Amino acid sequence: MLFGILSTALLIRKTTRQLFTKTNPMTKNKILQRLGMGVAALAIATLALTSSFAQTLTLSGTSYTQNFNNIENGLPDGWTVRTGASSSLAGTITSWQTANSAPQSNSWSATTGRFANHAATVSNFGTNFVSNESAVTQAAATNRSLAIRQTGGFGDPGAAFVLRIENTIGLGNFEMAIDLLMLSVQTRSTVWTIDYAIGNTPSSFTSLGTYSDPVEFGVTTRNISFGSALNNQTENVWIRIAALGGSTGAGSRDTFGIDNLSLSWTSVGTQPEPPQITSEPQSRTNTAGTTATFSVGVSGSAPFTFQWKKGTEDLFDGPSATGSTISGATTATLSISAVRLADAGNYSVTIVNAEGSTNSQNAVLTVVQPAPIVTNIAYLRAQMDPTDFLPSDTTNLYSVEGIVTTPVNLTTPENAQFYMQDSSGGIAVFVSGGASIRPAQGDLVRVIGPLGHFNGLFELNLSSANFTHEVQILSSGNPLPQPAVFNFATLANPTIMEASVEGSYLVISNVFLQNAGGTFGGGVNYRMTNVNGLTAELRIDTRAVDVIGQTVPEFASSIKGVMGQFDGSAPYNSGYQFFLTLYSDIVPGTPPPVGPNAEPLQIAVNGQDVVLSWTSPLFNLQASSDVTGTYTNIPGATSPYTYPISGGQKFFRLQYP
Repeated sequence: MLFGILSTALLIRKTTRQLFTKTNPMTKNKILQRLGMGVAALAIATLALTSSFAQTLTLSGTSYTQNFNNIENGLPDGWTVRTGASSSLAGTITSWQTANSAPQSNSWSATTGRFANHAATVSNFGTNFVSNESAVTQAAATNRSLAIRQTGGFGDPGAAFVLRIENTIGLGNFEMAIDLLMLSVQTRSTVWTIDYAIGNTPSSFTSLGTYSDPVEFGVTTRNISFGSALNNQTENVWIRIAALGGSTGAGSRDTFGIDNLSLSWTSVGTQPEPPQITSEPQSRTNTAGTTATFSVGVSGSAPFTFQWKKGTEDLFDGPSATGSTISGATTATLSISAVRLADAGNYSVTIVNAEGSTNSQNAVLTVVQPAPIVTNIAYLRAQMDPTDFLPSDTTNLYSVEGIVTTPVNLTTPENAQFYMQDSSGGIAVFVSGGASIRPAQGDLVRVIGPLGHFNGLFELNLSSANFTHEVQILSSGNPLPQPAVFNFATLANPTIMEASVEGSYLVISNVFLQNAGGTFGGGVNYRMTNVNGLTAELRIDTRAVDVIGQTVPEFASSIKGVMGQFDGSAPYNSGYQFFLTLYSDIVPGTPPPVGPNAEPLQIAVNGQDVVLSWTSPLFNLQASSDVTGTYTNIPGATSPYTYPISGGQKFFRLQYP
């Protein structure tokens, strides 16, 4: 028998812990940036994790063998399994299934993409398996192998088995034998490359040969001679078996494994030898703003000195004349961060030891700077997938112009966030490290950068460290765009909200405000309820100092602001927040008359139905599945109104329009 309900529940503030436990494509670093927190602890934890999985193998004696029979207890020293490997990248260390005690999920025929501990091809009795052994028999086999089942989303291409050796000082003439296992023959085939590299962070690998999946179950043994390529190496030596190209054919992918690796060598002493280049620096093409890396492999008598050159000019660590930054100019690996067009050219290195010197070949750096796509905000908002409402393109640079609609920075002091609008729509702009970027409300700006999102908020996502990203003020003191009238019913339609409402400058009319008579706090959401009983959230950001501490009116005839969003998980279709940043943008008003006296709602049971009746036609019948709402009008409902008992729990009320 209610004719008006105003919700006074405060929206619970979101915590840092909640942000980290939500599924979110944002990096934790960016979340910490926005919350004004440090990232040192996170970096230390990540470093510890990486180190524990990347120990090198130290050679002793004259040989090394590995049969992988004890890998249930973990991979041996020096061994990792990786994805994302290429001819210039070792790949990213990834996890694998150690246990062999889950027969069905860990048999040769399992289809889940992963590295795993599989039975090899010889039984406990010394006889060869024939490929149709049961999963239980496979699990009981003591002869194990390190294997992979590739899928379209895992390791195809880019899977790699990697052995990393600390150094080969005093050792040389390396020979290797390895068993390559076909454990499950399928219709799609992968070519595996056996290669090696020299260096602690190599940027190129040298192929020793390839292996194509055969069409039958069994073992192929490969014998390889390294000649003098690995002799007396003072840096890490990498040996890989990698899927550098995509599989071919149709259907399922094979299960492939490695076993019984043996490596032998002789003592070559540490007699003085001049430097010899074992792997040349490789030419490369970089997009402007990225990091270009060149590496060289060298053998001979340590210690070595290195001097990288561009053309005939020596390079030095630190800022360069072009605006990029040089590091490693006197090491085996040269890095040029934030490369510019002027960094293009020939790079080489001179290597010197006590016995002599040598020069590498030239490696050519090509730098490309694609022009940004000049467009409008509506086009940007169309680059959004219709399911999760995430940007479908975060690579291309876009250039748009618009009027800044917010008067304050809406993120932490070391960064920048504001909203802008053109004639086609509005969007948020975030600049990491943009402490000096503070456009004023009414500035006409040109923004160049890629798309991104933060907890559902679609935005232009810039970095001040990337010189291709830009916020340029073209003029100041421009009138703000005419605010669009916000329709509360639109909140139920995320497609419309994402396409044309979120990010826009709006006006909300005729709403009751939660905490009336109190004062606005910072970092708080307040419930707004319009005269039809629909609600939305009013956000007072901690940076909205003009609003914080001001009186909350009972009723506002209008409020101007921008529509933001804070939704911690996909699909990002809720959590919309209306930002009030200036107290003058809220215009108090007189609440409308409530109409006639409360109308009693009569309820009676008639057989299998509930019959609701009332007298005045001025009232609307509303219903909700929960007693606390949200209540919505029942279209066309007149007295008497019949509702079947079998229709489930339902709460009703009368409301004067």
